[in-house]
Amino acid sequence: MIANVGSNPIQKRFLLVFLITLFFKLFIAATIPITGDEALFVVWGRDLAWGYYDHPPMIAWVLALVMEVSSSLYAVRMPAVLSNHLIALGLIYLIQRFGGDSERAYLAGMIYVLLPISVLNVLVTNDTTLMVFLFVSLFCFLLSLLRDSKSANSSFYRYGLASLAGVFVGMAFLSKYLAVIVLVPYVVISVKEGRWKELVALLASAFPFALINFLWNMNSCWQNFQFNFVNRLEDKVMPWVGLPTYAATLLYLLTPWLVYFLWKNRKAIAGYFPLAAMAFIPILLFALLSLRQLIGLHWIPILIPALMLLLGLTASQLQLTKSIRWNAYFTAPHAILILVLILAPMSTWQGLKIYDKFSLLKYSDAVSQVAVSDMPQGATLMTKGYSTSAIFAYYLDQAVPVFGVGSKFGRHDDLNTDFQALDGKAIRIFDNSPINLNDFSPYFADVKLGSFTYLGVQYWVVDGSGFQYERYRIGVLQKIADRFYQIPDFLPAGQCHFLKHYGLR
Repeated sequence: MIANVGSNPIQKRFLLVFLITLFFKLFIAATIPITGDEALFVVWGRDLAWGYYDHPPMIAWVLALVMEVSSSLYAVRMPAVLSNHLIALGLIYLIQRFGGDSERAYLAGMIYVLLPISVLNVLVTNDTTLMVFLFVSLFCFLLSLLRDSKSANSSFYRYGLASLAGVFVGMAFLSKYLAVIVLVPYVVISVKEGRWKELVALLASAFPFALINFLWNMNSCWQNFQFNFVNRLEDKVMPWVGLPTYAATLLYLLTPWLVYFLWKNRKAIAGYFPLAAMAFIPILLFALLSLRQLIGLHWIPILIPALMLLLGLTASQLQLTKSIRWNAYFTAPHAILILVLILAPMSTWQGLKIYDKFSLLKYSDAVSQVAVSDMPQGATLMTKGYSTSAIFAYYLDQAVPVFGVGSKFGRHDDLNTDFQALDGKAIRIFDNSPINLNDFSPYFADVKLGSFTYLGVQYWVVDGSGFQYERYRIGVLQKIADRFYQIPDFLPAGQCHFLKHYGLR
């Protein structure tokens, strides 16, 4: 059992690998500057709501709890830092419960924490809560299959664990819609084994979470639906691009030797139907999706725990030991590269194209302070992109809206920024690229171009006075409505504050 870690050589090796990789993650979590996505989720956490434009609200809720203790970036990243290591402990427990021996269970745990996706996972995003809650759901579901049917309390445990599996898949759904990918194997397994009542308990306990998201979307312009199923799917790919890319990404993240050992032990894997269904049905569903859509690198980690369970149960101790050694060799260059990137002096990157963007990321706290230091009194700071806006909002502890149409990402300030209330007022727009005043002059009575330099990098600002709301409504807000708020007719009619407030179509 996990409580006895350190009682034999393999457990001692696991504890050593566990602590070394954890301390490495703690170190880089304290060193890497905040990213745009992380800052966006922190900003969400400061302004709790039932939903946000890009995604459901779970990551904001979790970060709000973390920030009750500390709002430091180090604290905010703890869910990501700890996630894979906690999952590794769960994998060890499940492998033993499914009949695997203790030594192979700990070896499989070592393999998992040594994967690059585990060692380098320190950036907190909604994928963090998605992965954790999906694993906890899987954990509860699999345990519900193992209860002794002769036990007096077996029904209570089966239904209770199935209900918990539904609760956690619902929480995962409120992290990201990808959570629905596990419902298919849940249904397949339950139907095959005749566990209809457990399936009903699971689905019933997940339903309230889906209802929360449905009601929020219906009264918020169907924004999650728009982003995930309309705007995000504009960039379709051909099957001969999407499928090979997905296969290569899966091979990279899982590593070729683990794929080989899974294939080599396929006959033994067939004896673990529930685990095989949990592992391979989502992989096949992703493969189908890849025929039209590129599968993101950050989507695939949710597939790996179930595969690790199969590996720990079917691979020989020699195969597992080889995998640990090869994983260490494979992950080491990744770790070294990260250390070089974060520890090398900034002068190392001067003269390269990435220097300016890297400098803004590294010194965004100081740059944001300079950007507002001489701002006209009463002016509102804005930027041209959600990433910079979110990072500045994190450091300045104030809203920093996006000026202009922007992209399909990070559009939550559509809900929070009232451009009508800014009519006639002053706005400063920041950008890290040269600015063309002609892009801004139609929307102000007067515009002035300025710039400043921080540590050798030049940044630009436009100070606009007398903001012309009506022109902005026609020239920008109408374009946003046309591009991002084309609500399909088949969806139930509800409220859309954005369109109603600005009087758009």
